[in-house]
Amino acid sequence: MAQRLDEGVDAAFTIDGRAGRVTSPSRSGNAGAAVGPANHLISHWSGTRVDASETWDLFQIPKPFTRAVLFIAPAARSAEDTDRDGLELKHQEMQKILERLRDVAEGWFSLSPAEQDRERANWNREAA
Repeated sequence: MAQRLDEGVDAAFTIDGRAGRVTSPSRSGNAGAAVGPANHLISHWSGTRVDASETWDLFQIPKPFTRAVLFIAPAARSAEDTDRDGLELKHQEMQKILERLRDVAEGWFSLSPAEQDRERANWNREAA
């Protein structure tokens, strides 16, 4: 992936299943590149009616007429001169964002409309 980024080609990777683990900084891209899962974004979805597999990643398939929500965080970027310690800090930041996305998305349908509005406002403010 690092070679492809050096060539100026977009590259992406996915998180480790529903467990929500971000890959290590040494594998997550070069300094200066957007560091984040698929499409350079950190995201998580949750639905009201899903079939969950019993595999290691707890893969979920939405049932027909499922209500779903998708949260997407802004791309995580590192500076051109970021060293290994800086990448490790970025990795930790990405992990916290992913965990927060997961918690909000999976609890979304148990929130009141006012709480949902508050969460939307928080995420939109952070994205701006």
